[in-house]
Amino acid sequence: MAKKTINALRREIGRIDEGVLTLCAERFRLAEEIERVKRNNGDWQRLVCPRVEEQRLRRARETGERLGLDRGFAEMVIRMLMRETLRYEVIKREITMAAGKAKRKIRTGGRR
Repeated sequence: MAKKTINALRREIGRIDEGVLTLCAERFRLAEEIERVKRNNGDWQRLVCPRVEEQRLRRARETGERLGLDRGFAEMVIRMLMRETLRYEVIKREITMAAGKAKRKIRTGGRR
């Protein structure tokens, strides 16, 4: 087997990084879909489900260990993803609510 050059190894890491970011984007899209389902079911006010989050963290630690990663590192990655997803959902919700208020003002001639 031929030795890989540093540049070839770096290209592989770059492809993996791109894959990680692609998966993150997919995760955000799924979180958006969950938000839509919650809104349609009238459960849109609750952004965080502690039981689900704890299950995800436990699974992250177990998966990390199985893959030879530090359990704490695996948990940190998932916590960061959950935190960023929540931040994104809050921002999106604020924009949606602001847009709704603006529409109501336009319909009522700017009066409250």
